[in-house]
Amino acid sequence: SVKIDSKSYKAFLATVDFVHSRGVTMLLVDMPTVDLLNQAERPASEAVRAMFGKFEEQYTNLDYYDLSTAYESDYGIFYDMIHLNAGGQKIVTSVLTQEVKKRILKIQA
Repeated sequence: SVKIDSKSYKAFLATVDFVHSRGVTMLLVDMPTVDLLNQAERPASEAVRAMFGKFEEQYTNLDYYDLSTAYESDYGIFYDMIHLNAGGQKIVTSVLTQEVKKRILKIQA
């Protein structure tokens, strides 16, 4: 189940602040999961995605990529409901590579 543990959340915030203070870009990626899981956890998942979106707005060196529902009906790329198989890993790696390249080009412009 999707829930935010307060101790883990505090550690996450400390990590984000630490990375931000060093000027390092942080990538948060919400990995794809199967639609059955997404539907069962939708309200909690949406709350977490909204939280990550706010971090992206607050921190200029933090990028959030929400792929959680991007491939949710493409069962052939999953090993199980939350893990990608080798083909799914290649797809997501390609998508993230393109996004990071866009980020680098934007910084260089």
